Amino acid sequence: KSLMAFVQTRDDIAYCPTPDCQMIFRISNNGTVFDCPLCANSICTQCKELYHYGMSCSLNRCSKEDSDYDLKVWMSRNPSGRKQCPKCSAPIEKNGGCNHMICWKCQCHMCWLCLQTFHNGDLVYDHQPFCPRKVV
Repeated sequence: KSLMAFVQTRDDIAYCPTPDCQMIFRISNNGTVFDCPLCANSICTQCKELYHYGMSCSLNRCSKEDSDYDLKVWMSRNPSGRKQCPKCSAPIEKNGGCNHMICWKCQCHMCWLCLQTFHNGDLVYDHQPFCPRKVV
């Protein structure tokens, strides 16, 4: 108990955030990695959480607060090949083929180029020669 009280009174040391791990590490402002010898987890010495490779502490915090963060990152990595369904907002990805798409979630038919929805695939194909976003 005296060690716990000692750690709580100090601003420069903290316990490893892994549950049941009793290792103590030194806090730093540069966010270096502390590899815990007891639990084998890597800890950020600045924010005192599991190390977030390739992310600043603030970006890591935002990613935890935004439940759609991973989806947004995935969508932004290929904006021309990934869009959201205009009917249900599910993520869709085009990896070749024609511009007639069917949403995996709501099963709506759509034109990939303009995201107009249709009742069936034939209507999508009828629309394609007149699509306002058609590449000539």
